[in-house]
Amino acid sequence: MDRLALRIRKGADSCGEGSSSRGSGTGRERSHRPVGTSSRSRGYPRGADKKSLPTGRSGTGRALVALAGLCILMAACGRKQTEGVVLARVGSATLDLGALRTAWADTLSGDMQRAALRRVVQNWIEDQLLAQEAVRRGLAEDPAIDHELERLRSQLLANVALERLLPDTFRVSEEEIRAYYEANRDAYRRTEDEVRVQQILVSQRFLAQEIYDRASQGEDFAALAKQYSQGPLAERGGDVGFVPVSYLPEKLRRAVVAARPGSLLRPLPLEDGFLVVKVLALAPAGSYRELDEVRPRIEMELKRRKHEEAYRRLIQELSSRTDVWVNEALLGSDTAGQGSTP
Repeated sequence: MDRLALRIRKGADSCGEGSSSRGSGTGRERSHRPVGTSSRSRGYPRGADKKSLPTGRSGTGRALVALAGLCILMAACGRKQTEGVVLARVGSATLDLGALRTAWADTLSGDMQRAALRRVVQNWIEDQLLAQEAVRRGLAEDPAIDHELERLRSQLLANVALERLLPDTFRVSEEEIRAYYEANRDAYRRTEDEVRVQQILVSQRFLAQEIYDRASQGEDFAALAKQYSQGPLAERGGDVGFVPVSYLPEKLRRAVVAARPGSLLRPLPLEDGFLVVKVLALAPAGSYRELDEVRPRIEMELKRRKHEEAYRRLIQELSSRTDVWVNEALLGSDTAGQGSTP
């Protein structure tokens, strides 16, 4: 039932992101990561990827899922009760909630069923069995293992240092946002006709007709969407935002092109159900997106730049009081990766 709304929303997202390759800095955000990951990206602000936890059986996925489960259980048990709470034991190794509370309780959260948590514990048990067997076979004495452990330790310390020295507290003023918008206005020019609509998606024809009749009589369309729509945009009053006309299903596209702003379209039968649509605005190709449409992306980009600049200043300061040597004869001069701003 939600496929239509998702399809339209995808168009809105693609349209917004495609307007400028410089409008968003979300692609390289940094978050708390356990030992073993290698995606620390030079001090960019913490982002939304904390909730996108892998669930597979391989390395980082197992570690993240395990820590997520532990932190959830810690929250349920209470801080004082987690001290010394052991979930499992393999030989002399124990899985202790209290030992992980400080490092991870503020990073991972969510809901996890007991069965899922049980699988997390089982994964940890299997890892310990294999690791302890590796020690018994002398594999831990391999110099390559020591090098890898030292690399991971340094990486973890670097991440912790960034969290402490460059907290995500950068602010962007309204003047900065407006100045950036004006300087990059051509990047926000529309390349094709777009339309902004509100939609209500329901499964019954009679309900779609009733909603249409009530909206025609002056009832608030957004309120009706929140009450009746079965689409994912219901909480937003069914507001899809601006999307290219070409992204719309054919039936809806034909109806929208023939409508005027403020028009209410009669219920449209689609494979997803029945759609009631209100046309809010039409924007022709060549017109510019309003500042409010792109404000969040501009703010994120400016914060990213400030964070990047602060990171570079920090590295320069640390380099100035630390003995750093590079074999230029072997590596050559490298001007890339010096924090150039897009």
